[in-house]
Amino acid sequence: MVRCFFLLAIALALVAPASGQDLTPNSGPLTFSGFLLDGDEAIGQFKAEAILAEGNFSGSITASLPGVTFNAPLMRSRSYLENDTCLLYAEEGRNRLLLRGPCDSLQYGGQEGSHEGFFQDIGMVRGGMIGLVTSAGGTASATLAAQIIVPTSKLTCFWYEHHLARSNYEINEYLTAISMMVVLTLHQDGWYETAASEGYYRLAGNKVILDGGMFDGAIGTLEPDRSGEAAIVFYRDENKDAWGAPLVDPDTTHCTQQD
Repeated sequence: MVRCFFLLAIALALVAPASGQDLTPNSGPLTFSGFLLDGDEAIGQFKAEAILAEGNFSGSITASLPGVTFNAPLMRSRSYLENDTCLLYAEEGRNRLLLRGPCDSLQYGGQEGSHEGFFQDIGMVRGGMIGLVTSAGGTASATLAAQIIVPTSKLTCFWYEHHLARSNYEINEYLTAISMMVVLTLHQDGWYETAASEGYYRLAGNKVILDGGMFDGAIGTLEPDRSGEAAIVFYRDENKDAWGAPLVDPDTTHCTQQD
């Protein structure tokens, strides 16, 4: 076992640069491999062979911990890329495992990486995670638009609310919460409209800056959602006032097209 997280991070850094390229919703075949951590101790290993298409992962994951070997298919609806974070979730019978952490073309997890799961033989597990990402080359069959366009249809807005587990038999959950905006429409004549407010907007590269109304000063980023459709994301760190209060929602807000 590797006892020191610092030494483990150095070992991984020896084979990967500090950062890689951002993953896209259609990055194609990827391999995630690394260690499951309990504090500063590596207690297990994992490896996931996955295909990233339309923002979701398919494939399988293998993990080993003392007394447990787990192999299961990734659940596509709960395994996805969002905000440069990769979530890999698999379950087989009562056994389940969730990996969550920042990811790019080279690295996964690290200081913000986590694992949560339940296994019949050992019960609940929870801790950190650090690993590497390798690409098999190529892209997924789905294609994205050559450039981001400004969506002019009505978008539905939401954010993810973090609910902590109340017992060792539960896992932390991220539940969808309705945004203060509820909906957002960018009209072609330069004004924006939400459920209860309106004002003007201006474009700066891939940024949408709102002027006036209850969301004055909010900054949205034009980027594809998990399906590759045009969307607007109001990142938490870009949307705080001078006192640190949120300009939109308590966490990152996603405004996407709904079927």
